[in-house]
Amino acid sequence: MNQLTKMFEGNELTMINRDDEVIFLLNDVCSILGIGNSRHVRARLEDDVVSNYPIQDSLGRTQQATFINEDGLYDVILDSRKPEAKVFRKWITSEVIPSIRKTGGYQVQQHPTSQLEILQGAINQMVEQDRKLQEQSLRITTVENKLTHTSEVLSLNQVGWREKATKLLNKIALQRGGYKAYADVRKESYQLLEGRAKCSLSTRLTNKQRKMAHEGVAKSKIDKVNNMDVIADDARLMEIYLAVVKEMAIKHEVEAS
Repeated sequence: MNQLTKMFEGNELTMINRDDEVIFLLNDVCSILGIGNSRHVRARLEDDVVSNYPIQDSLGRTQQATFINEDGLYDVILDSRKPEAKVFRKWITSEVIPSIRKTGGYQVQQHPTSQLEILQGAINQMVEQDRKLQEQSLRITTVENKLTHTSEVLSLNQVGWREKATKLLNKIALQRGGYKAYADVRKESYQLLEGRAKCSLSTRLTNKQRKMAHEGVAKSKIDKVNNMDVIADDARLMEIYLAVVKEMAIKHEVEAS
């Protein structure tokens, strides 16, 4: 049930939309139509067009009020001798009721009745326009920042590639839960490289360590060799790996700087 209050030529009209039926506050209808005693009107109306509902008065107090349905409204309009009765009936039948039935509320735009209302309307429009411009500016700034970050990531090259790749992977790990996620992020980057380059980093790492041992390199140094050293030995792997890291950075929207 939806209570609505609208203005007709400076007079309030309280309505309730209940189960797709619009009912009207009898006191307001009588006031608009120039009918002095709403009790006399109520007494002659059939019970099936009348109902009582609680509403709040101007002081915020709840009280029972008499409402009439559409059939009862037309009966009351016929009792009025005011010239405005015809205009009121047309307003109800052509604007108010169709709008309420369609949208659940009266959507017809009311014409400003004073300079203050006109000014307030203009201010409201300016505030709304400013809000939309700020939202649009924020969206543009966000897009520009993303494009800038993407451009910076894509511009990374093989100069200092190990440090740059590690920095990006660290930032991705932070997004995934902190440095505890770094091992998973690094593993993912290696798996993507192996899939794209059709190679096995573990096999290449084993071969590299065996070769170093055969050449008499100290075991402590051999133990420090890792997949990044394997990638550094092959320009093709280096290029592919850097591309993989760039794609991961762009996907997670991390900055290169």
